[in-house]
Amino acid sequence: MLHSRIAVSIAVGLSCLAVLVAAPGTLSAQTYIGPHVSFTAALSTPDNFLDVGTPTRLGFGASYLRRLGPTFFVRVNAGLRIEQAEFAWAPEQFERAPWDPKIPPTSTQVVVPPASPESRIITSFVSATALELSPTLHVRAAGFGSDANSPQGFYVGAGLLADYVFSFSDEQDWGNVPNRPTGAPRRYTDEFSSAIGFGGVVSAMAMFDLGGSLMTLELAYVARNASGDDANVYTWLPGRGLRFAAGLMF
Repeated sequence: MLHSRIAVSIAVGLSCLAVLVAAPGTLSAQTYIGPHVSFTAALSTPDNFLDVGTPTRLGFGASYLRRLGPTFFVRVNAGLRIEQAEFAWAPEQFERAPWDPKIPPTSTQVVVPPASPESRIITSFVSATALELSPTLHVRAAGFGSDANSPQGFYVGAGLLADYVFSFSDEQDWGNVPNRPTGAPRRYTDEFSSAIGFGGVVSAMAMFDLGGSLMTLELAYVARNASGDDANVYTWLPGRGLRFAAGLMF
């Protein structure tokens, strides 16, 4: 089932690219390709958790842009997304401690809220890595200058998101927990299964003509609905949130 979903996502992406390449030409400079980087801000911390520092949520990849007219274009972003965050939580949020021989560490789970903020002495280091594909349509809301065919201007856009989270782990530090058994490991690591996610993107963008090249600055909101995520505490992390992005295309 997982491999079939991956195949469908790849097929959709390749179909979008094929349509763009085959689109009829009406402008002298229609197609642009170049690097794309992004940073996604966290919107909230999971319930009953304390955040430790600012999450690192970066994206690196490439953009394919094709102008379909003087005031609108289609773009496909593809690349790698890396996300890391740290949280503090309490021992009583687990049904059993991970050193309990009756259950493996992966069976620990949140069952009750913490007694107080001061009891949150377990630190989780969460890391997720994903491949992402996002086709979007953008329409110019206001232009720069008097040239109607210039790509410069402010654009609004919307599109789809598909990703494959192939690495998702949680390393927990239990070193500060009272009454930890002698010889019990200080750290435990949970490796979660891979997952496919789908969602949507809405954005506002400023585009600048650099003499044949294009520079874009974008603010977007990304929503994602996971399919198969088993790290329920952290399903908010992959992909979602307010995203700041910049691209340079030639």
